[in-house]
Amino acid sequence: MLTSTDWEKCKWSKNVKGKAAYYTVLSTVFWNCVKYCLRVFSPLVRVLRPVGGDQKPSMRFLYGELKKLMEKIREGLKNVESNYQPIFEIIDEKSKGRFDSPLHMAAYVVNPYYFFNGSTSSIYTSEVSS
Repeated sequence: MLTSTDWEKCKWSKNVKGKAAYYTVLSTVFWNCVKYCLRVFSPLVRVLRPVGGDQKPSMRFLYGELKKLMEKIREGLKNVESNYQPIFEIIDEKSKGRFDSPLHMAAYVVNPYYFFNGSTSSIYTSEVSS
């Protein structure tokens, strides 16, 4: 939209805020920040979406998927601890007392999916059929 001739004709293109939006959206810094956000939120949404639904029994998979989530975030942020550590602190804080109960951990430990499956695919993606 911002690179079309219609934008140049639009009244907002001449406005201070419109010019700021134009330079923001076309900047490399903006798109690097978008990629950073996607590296964090894409795996997070894949884990948390099924938790809110009644499609699959999530308790036996939640702890394991949370561990995979943290690994994907770590990899997505190129294993730079200063990048992923603040995110992990938020995840730990939010999951404390909710997803890290002994019951969740026990369900993970006795779940053969994580120990005998032989694949690294996620239960919450289309890679594994239910």
